Order: sequence, then C-alpha cells, then structure tokens
Amino acid sequence: MRFVRINRNGGKSKDCKRNSIATAKPEIDRCEKTDNKLSLNKFRFSFEKIVEYVKNKVSSFTEGMDKKRATLSATVVAALVALLIFNVNFTFAYTAFVDGVEVGSVPNKAYVQSTVDSVNSEFSQYVSGQNVVLGDVVCVPTVIRRGAYTDAAQLAENIKATSPIMIQAYAVEVNGTVQTALSDEESAKSVLARVLSSYKYSETTEVYFQEDVNIVYEFVPMAVLTDSDGAFTRLMGYTTLHHTVTVDAVVSAEEFAANNGMDVDYFSYLNPDVGEEIDPDEEVFVPQSKPVVTVMTCDTVTYDMSVPYEEQVTDDAMMYEGTERVIQRGVDGVNTVTEKIVRSNGDIVNQTIIHTEVVSQPVMQLRAVGTKPRPNDMGTGSFIRPYYGQVSSRFGSRSSDYHSGVDLCGSTGDPIKAADSGKVVFSGWSGGYGKIVKVDHGNGYVTYYAHCSELKVNVGDTVTRGQVIAAVGSTGNSSGPHLHFEIRYNDEPLNPMNYIN
Repeated sequence: MRFVRINRNGGKSKDCKRNSIATAKPEIDRCEKTDNKLSLNKFRFSFEKIVEYVKNKVSSFTEGMDKKRATLSATVVAALVALLIFNVNFTFAYTAFVDGVEVGSVPNKAYVQSTVDSVNSEFSQYVSGQNVVLGDVVCVPTVIRRGAYTDAAQLAENIKATSPIMIQAYAVEVNGTVQTALSDEESAKSVLARVLSSYKYSETTEVYFQEDVNIVYEFVPMAVLTDSDGAFTRLMGYTTLHHTVTVDAVVSAEEFAANNGMDVDYFSYLNPDVGEEIDPDEEVFVPQSKPVVTVMTCDTVTYDMSVPYEEQVTDDAMMYEGTERVIQRGVDGVNTVTEKIVRSNGDIVNQTIIHTEVVSQPVMQLRAVGTKPRPNDMGTGSFIRPYYGQVSSRFGSRSSDYHSGVDLCGSTGDPIKAADSGKVVFSGWSGGYGKIVKVDHGNGYVTYYAHCSELKVNVGDTVTRGQVIAAVGSTGNSSGPHLHFEIRYNDEPLNPMNYIN
C-alpha cells in the first residue's frame, strides 16, 4: 500500500515510495479569497466600456449611412461582441457566507448547503451526533471568471473553519475517514511508524498498511486531537461497523440479538423498522468489530526441515511370529527451506515455499518380522489382565516395604487367567506369597499369580493366553481375598499396569 500526498488546492501530487508517510502541505486559511470574481458594479462598468468601444469602432465603418440606423447597428454589434466576450470569460455565480464568514464562490446555494450537510455527517460522530457547522448559509450574486468556482475540498475546509469546535491539525485518515489527529506533523509520522514497527519481526521485514493511510493537515473536531500515546492506542484498536445479514428461518428479535452479542434496545436502535420477529431473507443490521488499520508484513525466512524416512518390511521365516528386528535403522533427511510468510496484524494469511535445498537424503529403515509358527509355550510379549478386580495396592514403594506387583481385590474362588502363553515353572506354596503359580513365557518374561485359594495347573504344563490357571484367595501374607500379580523380565520386577491391557 502506498501513501499519496494530498494537496487541497491542486489534487494529487506524484506518488511517494511505499511505506513513506505523506502529508498535505498546510495551505488552508480560514477565509481564503479569490481574485477571480468581480463585483456587479465593476462588471457593469466594464461591460459598458466594452459596448462603447465597439460602438465607436463600428461607427467608423458606417460613416455616410443614416445616422440613426448607423447608431443602432453599432449598438447591436457591440452588445453581441460584449456578450460573446462575457460568455467566453465570465459566468454568474454566488459568493457564499456561513455564519457571516465568506467561504467561496459557488454555482448555487444548494451546493453550499450540500457541502455543509456532508461535513456535519462526516464529523457528527465525534461530537455525540451534534452538528459541527452551526451558522446559516447566505449567498450573494456575483460574477467570476469562467471555471473559477472554489474547489470542493477548499470549500469544505473553509466551511469547517467557521465552526467553533473545529481546529486545524495533522489528521490521520484511514480510507478517507479521520481516525485521530495530532498537533504536529512529526508526531503523526512517528505514531504511524510506531504502529508499523510493532508488527515487525526482524530488520528485513517488509511492512505496510493494507488501507489507504494518509496524514492530512485539515480542520478536525477538537475531540479527536490527542497525544502520541492516545493516537497509537486508537490506531491499534478496533472500530464498530454495521453490516447486513439475513436469517434462514423465523426467529425472535430477542433471540437474534442475544446470539449476536446485543441487547434488545441496541438491536431496536439499529433496526427501528424490524418487529418482534425476523422473517427469512429480511435484512437486519448487526455490529461487527474491525481493526482500525490492518498492518501487512512479509518475511522471507530460511530453516531446516526434517524429511521422514521410509520403512521397508520383509518376512523372516527364521523368526517366530510376533517378533521382529531392525536390520538397518532409518535416518531422517534434512532440507533447507526458504519460505515467504505474509501476516495480517500478526496472523499468518499465506505461506509460500520459494526455494528448497537438499542437505541430506533420508535413509530407509529395513525391518524384518518373524513368520515362523510360535510354540504353544512361548509368549507373545503382550499381556492381558489376569483378573478384573479393582486395584487395591499399586506397584512400587509403600510405607512399610516395596511392592513388586499389583494387587487386584476380588472374591474367593473367582477365576484367574494366564496373562500370556507359556510354561508353568512353579505351582505350590511359597512363603508370604501363599499359593502361587509362576509362568515362564520363553522370551525373558515370567508372571506371578499369588495368594490363590486353588491352583489348577502343575509344573511343566503348557498354558495358553487367557486359560484359567488358579482361583482368587487370601493365602500367605494377605489381609483379604485378592490376586497379587507380577511381571518380571530377566527376574527384574516391572510395573504390571504399564503392560496389561
């Protein structure tokens, strides 16, 4: 987005560079007059002089004619010539006054009143809805050089100058609407630079306003004049707009207002012609918050991106089902990526990769899985819950000792199942365990099932996953019926809750 210098007396000047801050040269005085208008008396005198001059010239060519006819001819010709000169160079107009102050030359009174209404409409929002121009409009006939009407922008400034609540200041306009104003140009420029820099991520960040933002020296309501901090807060804030929406089905005004964050009174204020119910396709106004300005940023960043490796799996008939081994471990590759990131008020709205350089290629992982049928007495390495009682004591340190398993409380006689397939290596009494079954799963894992009331397998038996091998009891060091369940790997106790499903 670029800034354009606004010249109230001469239109737009040459474009400034993007991100520069343009300002209108302060050329506006409260009562600027023009040399292009003539008073009616002066015009009448000039017109009579032209007629007299032309009459004399014509008379010199009509000597010898009847004196009366010659005089008449000279008068007619002179009048026509003077009228032609007038039409080419002059026109009738009005000198306009507002509150007794001359504001310019205009084609008619309606044009002046329209400009007054436009000024009031634009700035009443800053003074609680009141008019800023309070004086009466008076127009006095005059004659001006053709095309010498007061410029529309200059006329508006002259009219604003008649207001007692307007002051000349450096206004910050966003899409032509005054948002704030400061007493000096440097402060206004500094505030805009501060707003832009608040969204910069680095010294190389390109930053600009999405809207047309200008600094214009003009008359504004005193209410919008503030200091640098106040102007910055205003520009970084939000403004409330009203837009139209429709509903798909009949809905009450009260419900619609609540769903859109309004109370009924405010909804009625925005929609005075809408009744208690809103019909489908009926347009209604709702408030919408929008940032006062939108700061766009563009960054070009470079970073390393990981490229995941792929995996190739092969069958190995020498390995049992459920087992696997990594033949070649995979390694992620690395790419250096250059990316363009566009943000709107800090939020990413677009990301485009503009260059990618391969630093290292990924290395494929090779993994073999066993296909050889597993013996019945060999575990899968995955365990089921042997009994579904509630956990009454967890694995780990306790107040008096270290608990090498987990206790699942229940009722005497309830069935206990093998957590995985394997071979029974112990079935009998073992001190504080009471009656216990130990199953070796042939892969380093051994499971314990203790405090049983009954043992249903013997040493050397092959058991399958889910097979009933004992019954819940309270034998050994036990305060009540429960199952003490352990999982050991190479005789090292593990937390069973990390393994059972």
